[in-house]
Amino acid sequence: MDSKAKGAEKGPEEETDLAQVRADLEKLKDDLALLMDAMGRKAQRRVRHATDTAEVAAAGMGDWAEDQYAALRETIRAQPITACALAAGFGLLLGQMLRR
Repeated sequence: MDSKAKGAEKGPEEETDLAQVRADLEKLKDDLALLMDAMGRKAQRRVRHATDTAEVAAAGMGDWAEDQYAALRETIRAQPITACALAAGFGLLLGQMLRR
């Protein structure tokens, strides 16, 4: 027999090995699919948690900004002359900086 014919023939042991390799690859494919599914679910939970945290932070910032606005408004109403003087001074300073 020449080498081509020898390589084409497979014995029962090689058939068994090939079947075992195929079974192992199929199991590996299934395990990988389960792993990818679990990682996807975990990533979704983390994104959901990050979104919830961002929404809470944004709501807190909105509340803080409203409180600061109300406090500033009350300060201006309580001390209008001081508020006007500060605004004029800030405008003058800003004008000088922008002129250069």
